[in-house]
Amino acid sequence: MGISFAPYNFWILYGACAILLICLIILGIKAGKMMKAIRTYQPAFKHIQKNIQLAQIKAEAMQEKKQEDDAKNKKWKILLPFLLAIKHTYDNDASLKGMKGMAKAAKQTAERNNEQRRIFAQFKKNYQ
Repeated sequence: MGISFAPYNFWILYGACAILLICLIILGIKAGKMMKAIRTYQPAFKHIQKNIQLAQIKAEAMQEKKQEDDAKNKKWKILLPFLLAIKHTYDNDASLKGMKGMAKAAKQTAERNNEQRRIFAQFKKNYQ
């Protein structure tokens, strides 16, 4: 058992089509306004995107520079204690004078460093 809409079938169809047509017209109007807004704001979006790309390029350049600086600083971190040890040896020994004295201080420091490494290696070997 069902309700019979026999005399009104076409009126219901026409009403549904009219509602659909009204919805499509409203959709078209809203889409037109949206497209106009997109065209209006598109240069601003492009400018923002360009600034974002420039900021990314700058960040990458800064990261590369930081890595280069870290590599340079790593060399100095290794070399500086050795140079300070040479200077300390040169200052403490009154018989060392001039460039030859500095060379002798460097030689003494290198020998002392090698001796310490040998001792640590032997200690590790014995106690591991």
